[in-house]
Amino acid sequence: MRIALLCISVVTLLTSCSGDAIRESGVDLVNQYVRAIEDRDYAAMDSLASDAFYIVGPSVGDTLFKEELISNWRNNDGVTRLEFTSVKISGVTLPSQVEYGDWIGEWALAKITFKDFDGPPVSVLMSTSFLVQNGKVSRGLLIYDRADIYDQLGYLFFKPSDTPSTQEADEE
Repeated sequence: MRIALLCISVVTLLTSCSGDAIRESGVDLVNQYVRAIEDRDYAAMDSLASDAFYIVGPSVGDTLFKEELISNWRNNDGVTRLEFTSVKISGVTLPSQVEYGDWIGEWALAKITFKDFDGPPVSVLMSTSFLVQNGKVSRGLLIYDRADIYDQLGYLFFKPSDTPSTQEADEE
């Protein structure tokens, strides 16, 4: 009889604490965090991220910790507006030896208005995965194509062999 009660208790516990509820709260948290970035709400960015928060990307070596990220947004005068449209967010709970928690993935079209650019806002596809642990955003992985942004801003790209070297330019 004890085993039957124990089994019923375990089944009840497992079904009442479904992963969907955990993922839903993680999705809500990431939505709030993304909105805080978009609105430049530094207090919200601070309160929604864990003290150990960091984000990596888009390039190898591009890692910002919580205070650096908030400081960069606070002191950034080159971007006058950032708007995320067509946002798609989903989540999955992953038990892992490395990082246990809810990984929330976001795909979005970001429209970025630059201060010293007379053209229309730059549009770029972004993919971000956030790790939610203990009710806070604790990690981020950001992927987007910087070359796409530079191209829309009018930068030109050349193969090094197609441009004069610095020494040749100095001789002229």
